[in-house]
Amino acid sequence: QAVDMRTGKRRWHVETSVSRGSAPVADARHVYITAGDGRLLAMNASTGAFLGQTPPRLGTKSDQVAGALPEPVVLGDHVYATAPDGTVFAGDARKPSAW
Repeated sequence: QAVDMRTGKRRWHVETSVSRGSAPVADARHVYITAGDGRLLAMNASTGAFLGQTPPRLGTKSDQVAGALPEPVVLGDHVYATAPDGTVFAGDARKPSAW
């Protein structure tokens, strides 16, 4: 959920299928989180609308739970994430719906 820091009021709330995720990261347009199954999810920073997600990336150790989920990193027009299978991947930060 997003809270207006000036008023303390909730701006938006969104439900996802993520039971355990990374710390959220935001840029001017989007909020990103990494899920325990290796998905990268994006929401609209102003409205909370769900915009897109990548496919899961579990790899051969899909029966194991990662101890920590690194937060995504936004650099330029890309957002980078790390999956539990050890892969590092990037998505176009301008268009999460195309992931």
